[in-house]
Amino acid sequence: MKLALGTVQFGMDYGISNTKGQVSVEEVEKILITAASHGIDLLDTGSVYGSSETVIGELLAKNQLKFKLVDKVPDLESYDYSISEALKHSLARLKMDKIDGLMLHNSADLTEQSYAELSALKQQGLVDKIGISVYHTKPTFELEDRFPLDLVQLPMNLFDQRFFATGCIEWLKGKGVEVHARSIFLQGLLLMPFGELPPYFHPYKPLFDKLDSLCKKSGLSRLAAALTIAHRHDEVDRLVFGVCSEAQLIEVLEAYEQAGKVTFDASELSCHEEGLISPFLWPEGKRK
Repeated sequence: MKLALGTVQFGMDYGISNTKGQVSVEEVEKILITAASHGIDLLDTGSVYGSSETVIGELLAKNQLKFKLVDKVPDLESYDYSISEALKHSLARLKMDKIDGLMLHNSADLTEQSYAELSALKQQGLVDKIGISVYHTKPTFELEDRFPLDLVQLPMNLFDQRFFATGCIEWLKGKGVEVHARSIFLQGLLLMPFGELPPYFHPYKPLFDKLDSLCKKSGLSRLAAALTIAHRHDEVDRLVFGVCSEAQLIEVLEAYEQAGKVTFDASELSCHEEGLISPFLWPEGKRK
């Protein structure tokens, strides 16, 4: 299955549509058990996701659950310890001897030195794949040319189709890079009724109206429409998504199955307005 479970909500309050805050440990346990039973086999986490790593480590051990794990190293400028030390702490919290993937959280941290450190950890068998999380296409082309990577995580959703439009994803696949797409619900923004959105987003109403019109024509919910990316684009290896409850997870699984049965052309929804597709530009209080 292409779906991979993001876990930031397991360790902190995250997402514009999240009104309940950090997910309780009891609910995380239900989510993980249900995810495993439905064929989801990869968790995406990070040491900057609050207590996420600790919660995951304890619950996987308690329930004897097996998942592939991709972890992120925090912004190197914000911490005094090395990548290897960061991984050591993460492995301890996750109760693991190794993980499947390790990414730099900030592509600006990918230098000769950091790449050498990542490569050394791979050679030591502590990680199977090394990579970066990116936000823009141009640095992605430049960095992959300089530093051959195994894994790149990038933003992609119905509104943000930059990495397809520029040919970046096709180019990455040609180099043998595994591509993970995140922000498929745009922090939940794509799933919220327009009337509940803060005034900041009101100038984008025509785009939301177009989305609703396309959903009506195709018979898809916004949730299912957002998940059609997984079925339309073979180049994307994983779609990383987050949920705040077991009930939400089941909704996603059902919508994912529905999305694979309907043709949905999202090309006219492509938007290049950074103020909409880049959550870090949203005003405080409108983003998390």
